[in-house]
Amino acid sequence: MAPPKLQPALLGGLFAGVLSSLPFVNMANCCCLWLIAGGVVAAYVMQANHPLPITLGHGAAVGFLAGIFGVIIALLVDIPIRAFILPLLPEIGAWRSSRRSDLPPEVRDAMRHLGPQLMAIIGGAIFLVIALIFSTIGGLFGALVFRKAAPPSEPPPSASHPPVIPPPGPPVESWSYPDQDSNS
Repeated sequence: MAPPKLQPALLGGLFAGVLSSLPFVNMANCCCLWLIAGGVVAAYVMQANHPLPITLGHGAAVGFLAGIFGVIIALLVDIPIRAFILPLLPEIGAWRSSRRSDLPPEVRDAMRHLGPQLMAIIGGAIFLVIALIFSTIGGLFGALVFRKAAPPSEPPPSASHPPVIPPPGPPVESWSYPDQDSNS
């Protein structure tokens, strides 16, 4: 019986998505830390809710799902943060504009030509691919680390009968049969 994956994937995705969207906290995601951690959290929750050990395939699957949910949650958290909180923090706006000034003029023109909506879609697609890869790796890692020990298996029933043990008594050579004594 396969362990359920929806609840662990949602929790792992929530973990990765929220931490990937929060200002300043999301800077640790440059090494995909929150994405890997979301996959690990999903594998941990799945193993904690399942009595048998999970396989690497289960860990990879729940990590993959956690990546999908993480991107959706990151998008849902990031939109209000960009709309309401970032305008209140002028130093972040200055930092973002300084990052764009480092780009060659051709790239900046191409970005202006594409528009912010299309750039957000392209960035989201790239983030989705990266999230799926690294959260799947996190799910594999979590399945390895948090895997329960296999329950002891019962020995298979043997097809042969148990050995026959003779009753205690004198050895067979010392027995005498009445027919043998009379013929000799």
